[in-house]
Amino acid sequence: MSLFLRFFLSFSFFLTTLAAHSQQAYAIEFISTEHGKVFVLPFSEFKQKDSRPVCRKLPPIIQHKAHQTAEGYNFTPEEYKRLAGNSPYLGLRGLDSWYGRDERKVVTLSEAFQPTPAFSSGAYDNYPILCGADAPKKAAPSINPVIAWKQDEKFCDGKFCDLSGGLYLNAIYNNDLALVKLLDASLNHQFRKKTGGMLAFAEDVTGKKQDLSLLPVLADTYIVEDGKSYAPSLQCYKDAVKKTITHTNPTYDVWDHRGMYDGVAGGEVHRYTYIIRPELMSLCDKVCDHLGGAGERSAVRSLGHAGANNTLRGIADMVKKSPCESKDMLQFERNLQSMTEQYFVNRENWLAQ
Repeated sequence: MSLFLRFFLSFSFFLTTLAAHSQQAYAIEFISTEHGKVFVLPFSEFKQKDSRPVCRKLPPIIQHKAHQTAEGYNFTPEEYKRLAGNSPYLGLRGLDSWYGRDERKVVTLSEAFQPTPAFSSGAYDNYPILCGADAPKKAAPSINPVIAWKQDEKFCDGKFCDLSGGLYLNAIYNNDLALVKLLDASLNHQFRKKTGGMLAFAEDVTGKKQDLSLLPVLADTYIVEDGKSYAPSLQCYKDAVKKTITHTNPTYDVWDHRGMYDGVAGGEVHRYTYIIRPELMSLCDKVCDHLGGAGERSAVRSLGHAGANNTLRGIADMVKKSPCESKDMLQFERNLQSMTEQYFVNRENWLAQ
């Protein structure tokens, strides 16, 4: 079998897979083929150079068949109709390549439109243009866990890897402290980059340095989400208790622009009620705050670290999908509590160990 005949048979098979097109091409229509992607758009849109899609070279088989002039080797009427509807001409990539429906050969713009009207006339605004489209390139998977975490790629095959931010969650589940610290280092770097000189000044004044970790915020979020899942029918909630945390903002004197005393401000009272299982109470004593963790989550999100934000979403989904009575969740809880406690003990040198 000749090379051309193989091309012809392959192209004929491709045409049978095309969706039927409308009588006129009024909007962009993408066509997936085994040889690549093409798209059809009206000539009026093709003329808009600043906003139109990039018109690439057509796939070789389509290009070859469109430029045949011998009967039987170019587009058949049926094939043409699938591509161009009832339009008498099909533009191929540009102004100088038009394919005629009746003559079934490539003609110039002048031959196609005699006399050639001005672009502004709208005489052929709805004629279709057939273009090659770039096939989307699948990004190569990252080999760096930090990059994979930021891009929310599936980097592991463990219990919680399919969740958003699953790399961090699975590291907790596996008690992989080294990986947790590696990911924390990325968040800490973003934190220092955002706070800049203010943080350096504060550390110089106080003489204390503190590495940032996602663990306390995750722990608080876990407790909040676990409380939302409270169901008396579950055995693990039978001894759950409500705990209301109250915080009163400090008061301060206020002076007006004339230097006159204007009274006392502050003193706002904030409360948040948690539903806590006994095994999480000691963890809550360390991480729960008067806003239900909303303040800390907002602070982390303000850093713009995609990995951390993804993990905060993922832990909420994890609690919704996994009952507190499962062995996997109990293992995750134990490791989360243990790691968070280790962080509070060593937070000044968390990333140096």
